[in-house]
Amino acid sequence: MSQEETTVFFLDENLLGKQIAESLKASGVRVEMLSDHFPKQTPDVEWLAEVGRRGWLVLSRDTSVGINIPEAIQVAQGNVKMFALVMGNAPRAELMRDIVNAIPKMERFAQSHPAPFIAKVYPLGKVKKWQDRNKLMKTLRQFAP
Repeated sequence: MSQEETTVFFLDENLLGKQIAESLKASGVRVEMLSDHFPKQTPDVEWLAEVGRRGWLVLSRDTSVGINIPEAIQVAQGNVKMFALVMGNAPRAELMRDIVNAIPKMERFAQSHPAPFIAKVYPLGKVKKWQDRNKLMKTLRQFAP
């Protein structure tokens, strides 16, 4: 089984609902939604470790996760591979197009970068490292109890 066949993208509930999930599924992407596994509005610190344990790639619009210390600690402890969309208030159609276009780049990024990490995904599908393993582990050592 190839990496592409086993890659699962876990969609945070801030990704505008099932329309994004359906668009990704129609493109052949395996998708899991937060609402299918956790109660609505479950705090990130409560689901990040479980999603990391399952090896799923997190897709979120939450760009504060890398500077929110408790969330960054959970990304590090959970060995999470996370992609934060940095697309402002793009219309839904543009957002869906850019996410679908970025999928192969995110998969390659996830294959070539050790967990944990947080990468940013920009319009037109550009993927760029933001918080790498070393930085997240440093945060963990500095702030975790």
